[in-house]
Amino acid sequence: MKRVVLGFLLGSLLVASAHASSLRIQGELIRAGTPVTTMIRLLGPPEHRSVVYACPNGCAPDHEIWLYRVNNLNYQFRVRGGKVENVQWSRF
Repeated sequence: MKRVVLGFLLGSLLVASAHASSLRIQGELIRAGTPVTTMIRLLGPPEHRSVVYACPNGCAPDHEIWLYRVNNLNYQFRVRGGKVENVQWSRF
């Protein structure tokens, strides 16, 4: 039982590290709070950009998701109010 709990805790730490992250490009750090103008200057326009609405019928935009591929990693930036709100990455 202790091994199962320990395995679960270690696994959750590995997953959490992929969600709380940043990206360093040309010596500058892109993380929560970084203006999108800085991100565009360093990375160019996103490969894909989608708008997420606050309600299912599209009443108002809530935030945007910007996708980039950098150094064989996929980066997903949640953008709200002209600033990066969250950074996630994955290998696939």
